[in-house]
Amino acid sequence: MIRNLLLAAAATLIALLLGEAAVRLIRPQIFPVHPPGMYVADPNVGYALAPGFQGRLERAEFSAPFSVGPSGLRGEDGDRDRAALRILALGDSQTFGFGVRDGETYAAVLERLLRERTGRPVEVLNAGVPGYGTADQRNFLVSRWEALRPDIVILQFLPVNDFVESRYPAVDWAAIVDGRLGNRANAPAADPTLFQRLRRWQKRHSHLATLLSENLGYLAMRMGLMHGGAGLLGEDFTPEDAARVEGLLAEIADFARARGAPTMLLYATSKADVIGGRYEPRPSRDAIAVAADAAGIPWTDANTFLRAHPDRLETYWRLDGHWTAAGHRAIAELLAHELERRRWLDARRP
Repeated sequence: MIRNLLLAAAATLIALLLGEAAVRLIRPQIFPVHPPGMYVADPNVGYALAPGFQGRLERAEFSAPFSVGPSGLRGEDGDRDRAALRILALGDSQTFGFGVRDGETYAAVLERLLRERTGRPVEVLNAGVPGYGTADQRNFLVSRWEALRPDIVILQFLPVNDFVESRYPAVDWAAIVDGRLGNRANAPAADPTLFQRLRRWQKRHSHLATLLSENLGYLAMRMGLMHGGAGLLGEDFTPEDAARVEGLLAEIADFARARGAPTMLLYATSKADVIGGRYEPRPSRDAIAVAADAAGIPWTDANTFLRAHPDRLETYWRLDGHWTAAGHRAIAELLAHELERRRWLDARRP
């Protein structure tokens, strides 16, 4: 029996190695996706986009050029109209626009929509940075306020990772190593369990595992098989995580409110909750509703909106978990509607 088990293990290992070699030869995956020089160290947030940087983000599905303006924001942000209504979009890689061009992010589309509909000068500044959690967005807002001085703040929240990422603000762990974002020595571990560390390693190094997990994951999402995947969908957050996020949202809202700017929260769930065949509201939705109410800010549910969208299957990249250009257009429509409905476009900060 032992001999047979050893032979089976050896055959499995050989098959995996041959599969890995075949995928690398025929359909190699792309690691890493962030080009060197994209980030700079920042004493207030830990890291930030490098002003003036131009690069390209690549995955198996896309190759999207992007630029960073002189203020360290996505897109060209140099020439501003002092008379314009200024909206600041805070978020992570979804807001940044991972996989789409500068003019295709929801911030850029929202700016065009509002200019067309109001006939007024409007600026929507894209302050999305890949990897930022709510704590990082708070630090970014506070440290950049005087330079940006928005009239309205939109904060995008992604429960897939924002609850956990807010445990570890980037200022405590981020370091720029050989032009790339890395971890400082003795930094807190964002992946505390062995399974989480192995999963992150395989997604960064194994071409076969990445190809299989992304394709099989998409099929599982479409069939509704990931409905109960709390850990994969970020729904394994603790009460302490929820309380921490509630406090951070209150800090952001109070800080902006004291300077005359209202805050709106954009709750954006995972791709599985949009493209799947069935859906029930997640615990994170209730947690965000409680947190937004405590902070005294309105919030809008992007998941409900995207599920009802006629092109919902086109709003996310098939394998990647980010919005496509169609997804960004849909989010811009949602936000334009909410801003108009609340009459926020009529007000200006003194």
